[in-house]
This record gives sequence, C-alpha cells and structure tokens, in this order.
Amino acid sequence: ERDVNDKLIRFYNCLKTDANCEVFVPLCGKSVDLVWLADQGCQVTGVELSMVAVKAFAEENASLNFSFRGSSAISERIQIFCQDFFVFAPSKQFSVVYDRAALVALPLEMRREYSAKIASLVTYGGRCLLLTLEYNQELVSGPPFSVAEAEINDLYGHSFQITVLDRSR
Repeated sequence: ERDVNDKLIRFYNCLKTDANCEVFVPLCGKSVDLVWLADQGCQVTGVELSMVAVKAFAEENASLNFSFRGSSAISERIQIFCQDFFVFAPSKQFSVVYDRAALVALPLEMRREYSAKIASLVTYGGRCLLLTLEYNQELVSGPPFSVAEAEINDLYGHSFQITVLDRSR
C-alpha cells in the first residue's frame, strides 16, 4: 500500500490557510495524498492528464463515491479534472497548492510556463508546498529532474515568499 507523503504530513500546518482550505494538486496522478488532504477537511482539486490514472484513483477509493462528469471524477471533497494542466481554467483560485511531483517531472524548458500558471491559480497570500529534488543531473537523467534552489527562487520569487522547510533527502 502506498503511503501519504511524510513531508505533507510534517508541513501541513505551514500549508493550511483556514478551516475551508481549498487545495490544488497539479499533475496529481492517483496520489493517496489527495485523500489525506480531504480527510483534513480540505476541498481538493487535482488535474491529471491520464484518464487511466483518474479512473484508477476513483476505483481504488470507491468508498468516496466518485461520480464522473465528462472527464472529471467528483466526490464530496475531491475533484480530479482529466486534462492538460496548461489549459486548465478553473472558475476560482485556490488558497493552497501542493506540488509533490509536478515541477520535478517537467523538463527545464517547461518550468517557467508551469510556475506562471501555478501563480495564476493561487489567491493573494496563498501558499504552495513545493517538494523538489536537487542532485547532479549529469550523473542521473530525469524525470524526476533536479531543480536547484536558485531556479526555485527565479521561478517563484516574484509570486511567493519562499521559505525552505527541509533539505533532507
């Protein structure tokens, strides 16, 4: 069984903005983190390109009673849109973004567009928990790709106050 990401659990209190936290999870796949966030009382919205992953998530979490509307899986606290993240146009902004593995999945040439899109989806004063990896990319090719701290500052420094919470591996 897959486990909830330990860094999400550890840093959740830094992430949560209010009692009705609305969390956006880009490139969410079928992460059990979505269920954990919903269990904390959050409204969770994910975007995933693969319908196979969306259907598998709904099946693996059948107790949440997902219904499908077009290519979206919707339950009481979780909705997953099956579409290209870059064209995702929600009707509202989110107070929180949880990026467990999206930025590190993207090659360098896509990251600026990605970070700009993330910034556009977050309310003023909103928060983003960004989990990345930093390693010698010449030794191991990605994905996941290495994203240096300087690049994070470059990509997100204009939209977010950046606080490094952990440097462990």
